[in-house]
Amino acid sequence: MILRECTGEYTQWLGGEGKMTKLFIFSVIILLLVNVSGYASSPEAWAEHDLKVREMCIKASGFREAKAEGDIMLFPDEVGYSALFIRGRYPQLHMKNREGLLLCVFNRSTLEAYVTEAPNYQKLKR
Repeated sequence: MILRECTGEYTQWLGGEGKMTKLFIFSVIILLLVNVSGYASSPEAWAEHDLKVREMCIKASGFREAKAEGDIMLFPDEVGYSALFIRGRYPQLHMKNREGLLLCVFNRSTLEAYVTEAPNYQKLKR
């Protein structure tokens, strides 16, 4: 048994029945549980993410009648992006209300959306 002097009294620091040992072990377990739970996103957080991606991508598209096409594609956290196809109608007069398809890339850190035309994917299954 190891004893440690603490404020003039001897306190049992490490031992099978010591209060300090039990308190220490309990504290470590609680800290591990709290830290591990912080890495998992709740279903509510994912639903909020999906809504934000759709909202920002539709806004960035500039399309009329814009709609999300397909499912959101998630890149790893190291990359930090999500992607989504957006289908709609070009608002410019010279485009004559033509339908278009854009690929939107959403930055999860800055909450910004960037779009580019995806003409080769016009015939995606609906």
